[in-house]
Amino acid sequence: MKWILIMLLGIFVAGSSLAEIYTYKDKQGKVVFSDVPVKGAEKVIVPPVMTYEGSVQKSTIDANGSFKPTKLAEHQPYKRLVIAYPEQEGTVRDNQGELTIRYTLSPALQKGDKVEVFLNGEEHDGLELKGLDRGEHTVRLQVVDANGYAHVTSEDVVFYLHHQSKLF
Repeated sequence: MKWILIMLLGIFVAGSSLAEIYTYKDKQGKVVFSDVPVKGAEKVIVPPVMTYEGSVQKSTIDANGSFKPTKLAEHQPYKRLVIAYPEQEGTVRDNQGELTIRYTLSPALQKGDKVEVFLNGEEHDGLELKGLDRGEHTVRLQVVDANGYAHVTSEDVVFYLHHQSKLF
């Protein structure tokens, strides 16, 4: 009986995570999010969830039975860096011109390294972009170490920022 309840709960939770999300403005002009489509609502495209894979530290036991952690390599090479959001040739709708870049990196960001953001060919501080003008933009990421050496670079992603017209 206990297992049946757990399975039913799992089914309901999984089903709710697949629900579609809609957004619209109410009579007071406030943005509303809902799982029920109403007239004039736009479907929200939810990007994939960002995940983190930690590195595994191996250990050994010496002849005395003492635990000795094995040293990891100084720097593991990065395999891939992909921009998850915005999507290639995608449209971003934001009247304030704000956007948060999401990415996947394998393996995870290592100690001493950082992610650099390039917007329209110029280096930009942080993954949160603010005050963007409407139109076409290009974003690229790269992982660099403390010496400025680039270990991996993403593909350029071209996206289009749309603002609602100020005339209406």
